[in-house]
Amino acid sequence: MSKEKDKKSKNKKEKENKIMSETSSPLLSEETENETVSPEVVPPLSPEEILMFRKLVSFLGSMFDTQSPAEPQVIYQEKIVEKEVEVIKEVIKEIEKKVEVQLIDPIRNDLSSSLNVLNLVRNDADFSTWWVSANDSEGEQMLKLTAVLAQWRNIEDVWDKLASRCKEKKRPATESELALLHGAVAIFNKSLSADSQACLMSVRIGDEYNYEKHQRGTSQGDKITAEWLPSLQNAAGEVVKKVVVATAD
Repeated sequence: MSKEKDKKSKNKKEKENKIMSETSSPLLSEETENETVSPEVVPPLSPEEILMFRKLVSFLGSMFDTQSPAEPQVIYQEKIVEKEVEVIKEVIKEIEKKVEVQLIDPIRNDLSSSLNVLNLVRNDADFSTWWVSANDSEGEQMLKLTAVLAQWRNIEDVWDKLASRCKEKKRPATESELALLHGAVAIFNKSLSADSQACLMSVRIGDEYNYEKHQRGTSQGDKITAEWLPSLQNAAGEVVKKVVVATAD
């Protein structure tokens, strides 16, 4: 056992000497840089020096073998924030204003009163059936109406029809009926001279009833209380249709 122990000790010492020889040359070269190396043999290290050298090697080895923990790496990531932005656009809208200019037709302006009579006739069921056709244009209707009212007997027919309505309904003629009668007489007078014109005559309220001049709308009374339809006088100045009145005691 002692021989094996001595043998191990000897091997160990040889290894140490070998390490010393390998490491001593660099150290010596650093110290003797720029100097001439002596050819003399370097004496071996003492046991104390070897021991210190071993400790130094061990210390250096521990420093190189120990790996310092990796420092945590901080990664910065840019944060992208998407935000909806409402864009308000100002739109200037040009509004084209159209102005309709109605040109005045001089002929239509001259016939305005006759055209009003035509509208009254078209709105009256009885007279529109007699004198105008819905299939005709406005111009054709106006021509036909003028031709009809140019005849005196048709003017009397207008008066008779309105008088019958007043007596049947026990009322005076309406505003539109009176306008139609006056318009018909005016159209008839277009065919006459200015000194011989047909006309409508009214009566004074409160006058005494006279059968030669008046027609009763009611059955009794001697005082005129209302006029239901004016009398019709021809171009010769003769009253051909007496005024229709309401009477009372």
